[in-house]
Amino acid sequence: MRRSDVTGASGADVQRESAAEDARMVQQEAAKQRTIAAQQAELQAEYNFVPEHPWRAFNGVTNYIKNTDAVEFCGKILEVQPKGVRINGDYDKLFSATYFSSIENDSQNQEFFVANFPFEAAENESVPESRHLMAYYVGTYAYTTVNGGSRTIRKLDYGIPCEPPADLVNKA
Repeated sequence: MRRSDVTGASGADVQRESAAEDARMVQQEAAKQRTIAAQQAELQAEYNFVPEHPWRAFNGVTNYIKNTDAVEFCGKILEVQPKGVRINGDYDKLFSATYFSSIENDSQNQEFFVANFPFEAAENESVPESRHLMAYYVGTYAYTTVNGGSRTIRKLDYGIPCEPPADLVNKA
């Protein structure tokens, strides 16, 4: 039995429905292909990414920061201290950290300390997501608040920017 017999639709109506369904399927496939292309572009960007200060010394050992368990960080600088900066923002795996600068989303941020922050900085300046700065998560950091209380927050270590190890340079 033909569809038009069951629904009472004319041949032209069935053709229009069929064409509309075909168009929807083409649009869905195109959207899927765009998503796949965007994911591939993101993976390629991450693969090709070379971090700022790629070589860092941590406890006397030189590391290529991208080939480690380092995290990316971003956010607003709350305080500049001689040993680093206190930041309100986010840290996560590379290309995943997000800083919410709006008041409504500020609760999604977290406060953390970045030791050995090598850049000139001032309070209320931002470390944008687009810089993809990287550091190691190393534990916690305790400090005294302006009210005299104590506070403990997460701590990252930027490391000390350095040259690659001599044995790698000599191989090249």
